[in-house]
Amino acid sequence: MSEEEFPLYVNNAYRKKVLLEESIGLGLHKSDAFIVKRLIEKMEFILLGSVEYKEPSEEELHEYYLKNIKEYSQVKSLSFVHVYFSQKLNNMHELYTMSHFTKLAPKDIKNLGDKFEGSQTYRDISEDKLQDIFGKYFASKLFKLKKDMV
Repeated sequence: MSEEEFPLYVNNAYRKKVLLEESIGLGLHKSDAFIVKRLIEKMEFILLGSVEYKEPSEEELHEYYLKNIKEYSQVKSLSFVHVYFSQKLNNMHELYTMSHFTKLAPKDIKNLGDKFEGSQTYRDISEDKLQDIFGKYFASKLFKLKKDMV
């Protein structure tokens, strides 16, 4: 570094230090997700360097998994097309016709039934969410159906 460049280097380093302290004073490091993530990564790096890390055994991993199984379990869900009929089915012929609809593709079912204000297609919906929309009775009955019926 030349003698002319050295004062510029010092001035630039001082300027960066002042800007950093001012940004911390304004709390910018708290509101920027990228900066927060980078600070966390830096602290993890520092901590890993200062603490001896021991790889857990298979038995320890299995024990941890069993204690925290809810964190690793997927909620049972299903997908279906909702067809609304404003009147009750009056005879066996209508019921038979309705049972035939379960073999149709969802795109073919969309035009069946009466107009309905709610959603017609539900994808990967949990039983709890279904209860919120249609009630506990309907949700429990739907989740008890055989897989190929839904």
